[in-house]
Amino acid sequence: AELQKKLIENILFNGLKKSWKKNLHEVLSMIDFGYSAQEITHRPVLKDNIVGPHVGLKSLKLVGQKTVERFNVNSDGTLKSITQYSNGDVGRNVNVPAEFVLHFSIDKEGDNYEGVSMLRACYGPWLRKNNALKQESVGNQNFSTPIAVMSVPDGEQNSEQYARAVTFLENYANNSASYLIKPQGWELELVNNTFDSAKIRETIRSENEEIAFAFLANFLNLGSGSGGSYALSNDLSDFFSSSLEFI
Repeated sequence: AELQKKLIENILFNGLKKSWKKNLHEVLSMIDFGYSAQEITHRPVLKDNIVGPHVGLKSLKLVGQKTVERFNVNSDGTLKSITQYSNGDVGRNVNVPAEFVLHFSIDKEGDNYEGVSMLRACYGPWLRKNNALKQESVGNQNFSTPIAVMSVPDGEQNSEQYARAVTFLENYANNSASYLIKPQGWELELVNNTFDSAKIRETIRSENEEIAFAFLANFLNLGSGSGGSYALSNDLSDFFSSSLEFI
């Protein structure tokens, strides 16, 4: 058992081109995508002062999730191969046999090797938050200044004063069409709209909290609002730490 331990430690921590920390980082990309697959390349080691001659690992190469075309499955549900689409000057499909694949996944269901991304629970709040951010940006841009409304006397539409008034409105407005002209006496008023960015900001804050809830990280929000509790943050952070230790 001790010799086996030394062999595995030597292969994983000393024999790979990349550091174990880098390999672990690539494995944990399954949190984002639901799965992580690594292609195994072996190499013979003829001399080793610690464990002697053995077959080690040359590399554990990440099969980029964005390049995976499909998982090919046998009739019994086991993985047959992974079809990977290679980008570049010469695009082509490559099949990586399952015997050379290390597959990791979260909440794998049956023969669905894509797993379930932990970000799935965040997608709804993120999508609504993204739309709210766009609305806030557009609203602040369009309604940062009041809308100009000018009343023009009847029969003055072809006068020099009318042309000057239109020029003034175009120079004042955010764009050349953001003003109103109505037939009355010569008047000018600035009409404020009901756009309230504070309400949208509250919506965004609420969606941020929902995203934190999805990862049991809601203790991060304590203190950002009306107040917080040190004891409560300890209890909540324990749940978060336990989830990380489980993974």
